[in-house]
Amino acid sequence: MSSLKRGTMLLMFGWGVQLVTGFLLNRWLAKTLSLELYGTYGIVMGILMWFEIGAISGIPTALQKFTAADERQASRFLVLSSRIQAVFTLFFFGTAFLGAPLIGDFLKDTALAGYLKIAVWDIWTYSAFFILMHLQNGLLRFSRQALMIIVFSVAKMVAVVVFVSLMRSLDGAFYGNIAGSFIAMGLGFIYLARSNLQPARTTVDWRPLLRFAIPVTIFSLAINLFLNIDLWAVKYFIGGASTGYYSAASLIARVPYFIFFGLSATVLPGLSRALARNDKVQALNTLRTAFRLLYSAVLPICLLSLRYSRDIIIFIFRAEYAPGGDLFRTLIWAFSLLSFFFLLTTALNAADSPRISMGITAAGVILDVMLNGVLIQRFGIAGAPLATLLSLLIVTAVAGYVVVRRFGPVVPFVSFLKISGAAGLIYLISLLIDVTGLGAIAAMAGLCCLYGIVLIVVKELRPEDIVD
Repeated sequence: MSSLKRGTMLLMFGWGVQLVTGFLLNRWLAKTLSLELYGTYGIVMGILMWFEIGAISGIPTALQKFTAADERQASRFLVLSSRIQAVFTLFFFGTAFLGAPLIGDFLKDTALAGYLKIAVWDIWTYSAFFILMHLQNGLLRFSRQALMIIVFSVAKMVAVVVFVSLMRSLDGAFYGNIAGSFIAMGLGFIYLARSNLQPARTTVDWRPLLRFAIPVTIFSLAINLFLNIDLWAVKYFIGGASTGYYSAASLIARVPYFIFFGLSATVLPGLSRALARNDKVQALNTLRTAFRLLYSAVLPICLLSLRYSRDIIIFIFRAEYAPGGDLFRTLIWAFSLLSFFFLLTTALNAADSPRISMGITAAGVILDVMLNGVLIQRFGIAGAPLATLLSLLIVTAVAGYVVVRRFGPVVPFVSFLKISGAAGLIYLISLLIDVTGLGAIAAMAGLCCLYGIVLIVVKELRPEDIVD
């Protein structure tokens, strides 16, 4: 279990750096761009990410899984994956580039087409970066993967600021995004050269990779829609400055999902290796540890966000974005559920059941679309986060039922009670602290430290969870 914990901490740190640089970048863009133009940036990046998910999710995940199960064949898996990945990348790039005018027309903003035609070139560099990064994950070299994430994040932030400043237009943000991926890709090739992969002595059948990758790709495209359907629905039904408010609230609310993406990245190879050895006890212990770490980190974030939502939005952006605070209160719970749902489906993917993950997710997306259409027209912009929350609550419950049937009970009950009590305590204390602005941010930091101390006292945060 020490490998899982150490890898989790390294990758959580890497994703944490990505979140910090992302927030710094978005804060700068929000102050540099108009409210509506910043909303356009959020829309374009959401569309770009969806197409990139299609290009980078299936084959890199297959490479990660199969390499972890049989490291001796890593070089052969890499060659096969790269060839198939090129086809996937060409398909999604071509679809995005040619479909840009149709997307602009559908969202009632023809200017989107021009921005998209620039932004989608990032699919090529980002796709190559992701293959190289997942190779290191499959080799269980989590420190290298974490550094690649950090370099990508910092390079992207710096490049976007430089390009926007020089070009004085939103176009610069998308050119800078491409430059950041290119720099990170270069580091990936350096690590590849240092990996000393042994030439494969036997052939590897490409069909199992493709059979695994296709449903994972569909699943990933579907799960990523949970992050964007509500924003796109707000753009379609309401538009204007509302997209700026919603982009800001959605960006901050994604913290639980993205920072704990590293947790799922270590769970997949760990589970794949345990299941390949038919070690069901190790597989269950891996899942139980993952749930304990995830729950202990997500719950205080959600509770403190209820108390200080508007202060968080204003601190990261500016007072003009304050209406997004009310949306943020609901979205933080929705995307926290998404982090659990992703962990559950990762377990199913590791158990060679990607079609089940795909089916549950696809049904959830259809439900989300329907709920957004109904609730936005009934409650206005407030209906969008509610639709996302309800749909994710249902699919997480379904996925949890399937995982428990497959692996056994994955929630450590005693830990659940201790963590809930500790998080509840700091939330009650926050109700007694009447501060705003920077005072609220300082209060949150202090309460998080207190929460950590309480976890240590009740023995839910142990030295071995941090260092081995």
